[in-house]
Amino acid sequence: MPSKRVLVIGATGVAGSAFINHILTNPGSYPDWELTGVTRQSRQDPPSVTENRLRYVQADLLSDYSTLKTLTDITHVVFAGFVPAPDFEQQVAPNRDIVINCLQALERCPIERFLLIQGMKYYGSHLGAFKTPAREDDARHAGANYYYAQQDALEQSGVSWTCLRPHVICGTTSVGTPQNILTVLGVYAALMRKLDQPLYWPGTATSFSTINQATDAGLLARAIGWFLQYEQAHQEAYNITNGDYFRWENLWPRLADHFSMANGGVRTTDLATTMPALATQWDEIVRDQDLQPYNMTAVAHWPFADYILRTGWDVMANTTKARLAGFHDCLDTETMYLEHFASLQRLRILPT
Repeated sequence: MPSKRVLVIGATGVAGSAFINHILTNPGSYPDWELTGVTRQSRQDPPSVTENRLRYVQADLLSDYSTLKTLTDITHVVFAGFVPAPDFEQQVAPNRDIVINCLQALERCPIERFLLIQGMKYYGSHLGAFKTPAREDDARHAGANYYYAQQDALEQSGVSWTCLRPHVICGTTSVGTPQNILTVLGVYAALMRKLDQPLYWPGTATSFSTINQATDAGLLARAIGWFLQYEQAHQEAYNITNGDYFRWENLWPRLADHFSMANGGVRTTDLATTMPALATQWDEIVRDQDLQPYNMTAVAHWPFADYILRTGWDVMANTTKARLAGFHDCLDTETMYLEHFASLQRLRILPT
């Protein structure tokens, strides 16, 4: 009998897929873990890949989640799902409901820990300048926030919960996710190079120099595995980032060099308005360099890029609490970006 049967909500997203990959590729560290991935579309990986430790179930937590009600053996939940909505206020109800529906669907299961993936928006990073470095016990900001609604639902349910708060999750296990800063930046660079232009910074001059942070998907996956087993994480939240900070103005020349381009400096551009017109040029790059056949919309969500690259205030989290708990993993963020871009090139997602 496996010691842990883990349900992964958002199994094909950046966080969920990285966690699944981490567990399956480290059987020595997780010998008795079995995973159930929840996806909106039907999916089944070959047994040779999953080694019978992973199964997928199809469910939509807003409409039809009857398949989850048949489960009786789930002991742990990793919740990395998200329902998009036009604005932050409209995000609250559906994202609260998917947590509540998940809890209700699993009412027959012996849940030992429900781990919820949150983020820096918990501290109001999306609204403007906020108290930094952000601490897990900082006061909630005024106004609507679906993270608050989700966490309150968990608290009211009586389940043992843990919240992890990463920022800008970077990984390559979920390539067809348009809200992936790696593929968005890679597609942008490829198009600028095709147009014989230098690698301009499309954000603002202010955002070019602000302090930023990121979370490697592999590091987050290891954190999930760690905190699912850490008894003292009951009803606690932890900031999870690479452990360092960076400024785009320092990283940008290294990215330009990686893509064999000149560094163009700041040229503020509304990517959501201008980049869709270059979809044909991206298709040409895919064809000419024999890349995997992803169209632009599958790998680049330009409003997401505008949001990330135009943040004109510092985004910093204090990760001391996680380190004191015993999770010590850290990465150099600038090196992480370069390694991930190289990986995407090897996978033929981005051109060399």
